This record gives sequence, C-alpha cells and structure tokens, in this order.
Amino acid sequence: MGTGAREAAKALLSAADAAAAPDPKPSANAVRERVAQVQQNARQTTRGVREGSRRFGEAAWGPVAKAGGTIWLEVTGVFFALVALAMGTEAWRLRANLHDLGPNHALHLRFLVAAGVASLFGFFSLSNFVRANLRSRR
Repeated sequence: MGTGAREAAKALLSAADAAAAPDPKPSANAVRERVAQVQQNARQTTRGVREGSRRFGEAAWGPVAKAGGTIWLEVTGVFFALVALAMGTEAWRLRANLHDLGPNHALHLRFLVAAGVASLFGFFSLSNFVRANLRSRR
C-alpha cells in the first residue's frame, strides 16, 4: 500500500475514534444532573456524620451523665442528712425539757420547728437516696 492509503486509513480511524469519544463539552443537563448527584451525596454524608456523632455522644456521654446524676443525688442526700441530724439533735436536746416548758412557749415552739425541719430534711435525704438507687438500676 502506498503512503496515501495509509494516511487515509489513519484519518478514517481517527474520525471513528472522535465519533465514538464522549463530547468534550458536556450538555447543560448532564452537568446539572452531575451537580445534583454530588449535592445529594454530600447531604447524605452530612446526615450520616451527624447521626454517627449523635450516637457516639449517646454511647460515650450517656454512662458518664448517668453516673454523675446518681452521684449528685447521693451527695445532696448526705447534705440533707447532715442538716436533719443537726436539727434532730437540737430537737432531742429540747425534748428533755419538754415537760418544763409549760410557761416558756418560745422553747416549745423552737422544739417543734427543730423536729419539723429534721423530719423534712430527713425525708429529702431519704428520697434522694431512693432516687439515686432507682437511677443506677436503669
């Protein structure tokens, strides 16, 4: 074959390759579809990261918050018990003179207040320990 035939064959092959190749300038619809697909993938990835972060936070922080809440209830229960103990000892001290308090109404009232505050703070202490026990079992 001659040089001309070879050149014609090369031109024919390059024309066929060019016809089969994708368009170097894609259409506007194809670009829009590709952008929409990328945006959808980005939204889905963002949603996945957000959900994973939330689950990790629940898994990591949940037990710490539960233990912290239980400890807080126990500590406040101890403080309430200390106040109840102080008021209870005061009421006990005033109880010894209860039969001598007939003319002294102020001491009788002081005994009643001390006994009431001791009962109230005893209830607060007990309820805090019960709530801490229930919270630790959940």
